[in-house]
Amino acid sequence: MKEMPDILWLEEIRKEDISLVGGKGASLGEMSSIGLPVPGAFVVTGPAFRRFLIEAGLEATILKKPV
Repeated sequence: MKEMPDILWLEEIRKEDISLVGGKGASLGEMSSIGLPVPGAFVVTGPAFRRFLIEAGLEATILKKPV
């Protein structure tokens, strides 16, 4: 299995990537691909963000249910 990068540039993102980059990231990628004026940007993938939360010890705090 190919390793997924931690970030994707908008030019690399398509609507099929919604599970990796979320709806807004996928929409911006689609707009960029058809030539609409979208500022250059990148999106941190969901798996990369989750790994950051785990490695930084923040996952439990962020996912903790309110009392």
